[in-house]
Amino acid sequence: MVELLSEEKKRKTYRLYQEVFQDPVAYADLYYHSFIQDSKVYAIFQDGRYVSMIHLRERKLSYQGKIFLAYYLYGVATEKKYRRKGYAGSILKIIIEEARKNDIPLILLTEIPEFYKVYGFESLGIMPEPVLFQEDFYKSLGLNLVKAQRKDYPKMGEFLKKEKSQVVCQEYREEYFCNYAKVLACEDGTYYLVYDQNQLVGIIATIFCPNHSVKEEWFIEAWDKARVLNKDYGNHLMILRTNHLKQDDLNTIPWDLPEEI
Repeated sequence: MVELLSEEKKRKTYRLYQEVFQDPVAYADLYYHSFIQDSKVYAIFQDGRYVSMIHLRERKLSYQGKIFLAYYLYGVATEKKYRRKGYAGSILKIIIEEARKNDIPLILLTEIPEFYKVYGFESLGIMPEPVLFQEDFYKSLGLNLVKAQRKDYPKMGEFLKKEKSQVVCQEYREEYFCNYAKVLACEDGTYYLVYDQNQLVGIIATIFCPNHSVKEEWFIEAWDKARVLNKDYGNHLMILRTNHLKQDDLNTIPWDLPEEI
């Protein structure tokens, strides 16, 4: 039976989260101690533990100066021995009912788009793949990298608001950068500001990549010189449109939603 978890019970899904996703402990701890209270967690309890769950996070998105709400699906997980029994599907059906009732679209990133297409989701494209972070490459392009500080967050928000006004994106407030900085720190990462002469032309977020002992870019923003580094990989951005969105022609609107808390 699907259960909407209380704050206390949410934390009892930590074991399931780590078993399925195997994220760095620092990140999992951060999410469960600082961010999970902003999520609704639907789960199935069996054999003395939670064996399947989906986290539902309300997000404010921006497009052409307009703000609208969406539900973002996160932490979709089922313990291995309980898969292919319809558990995740039964949770997803309840969430879809809630989204349609409130006329709010559902979005998520996934490597298995076929699973979600059965429930009416459609793919809006594949997200750019992170690339190896090589400071010398940017210097060779005449670009200057400076580590960002908290005082830079308002400037970063204004930059992204301007550069990304023609795509559906996050609402880049100071709180967003503060939260994301905590996520980056879990893997020894940070923000860099990219300047061409004295003009801000991009933002990079890096994480430590243990397998290569180098740093890796998480996203690159808004300057053409480095776009040659972007590639495609298997994470599809999926959406389930509600009645309200179906009335609008969103098929031609570009979406650019990096995966983060």
